[in-house]
Amino acid sequence: MDIKTALHDVQQFKGGVIDTSTLIYLERLGLLNRLASVYRLLVVPQVLQEFGRSLPVQVIYVESPPGAADQVLCPVASDRRLAVLSDDKHVLALARSAGLVYFNTLMLLLLMLYNDQLTVVQYRAFFHDLLTFARYSHAVRAFGDQLLEHILSEKKRLTCRKTFLLQRES
Repeated sequence: MDIKTALHDVQQFKGGVIDTSTLIYLERLGLLNRLASVYRLLVVPQVLQEFGRSLPVQVIYVESPPGAADQVLCPVASDRRLAVLSDDKHVLALARSAGLVYFNTLMLLLLMLYNDQLTVVQYRAFFHDLLTFARYSHAVRAFGDQLLEHILSEKKRLTCRKTFLLQRES
């Protein structure tokens, strides 16, 4: 995935079919309720069973074909035209090969930052916490850093433009 595609995916994100790994990560960060209240998060029975705990009422339960959780996420996401949300490399590889949009928890943090649901300070704190239990490769972390810089530069550009327009009006 390249930065341009990732930014497009962030801008178009409406929700996704969530995997157990991402549920666990978001719960550990204390962000599951917040994310579920803003975006459509769908969960299949297999993931609900693996997770083994109750979910926020905003998480939508959907039926899925029989099979293992990692095998049904992509078909359900494809049918509903939503992203696959997972931190499992195998699931993400299946999503990529199926041409689906996919996000890991790091990308969800960047999404929240982009949409002003987190400040930069909050993003950095959650990112630091995430790295205490999530194992991302150097390449994934470098891509996240690159996307962060693009998001921050776009925010700066928009702030400068807004300031300029306000000054012109007065």
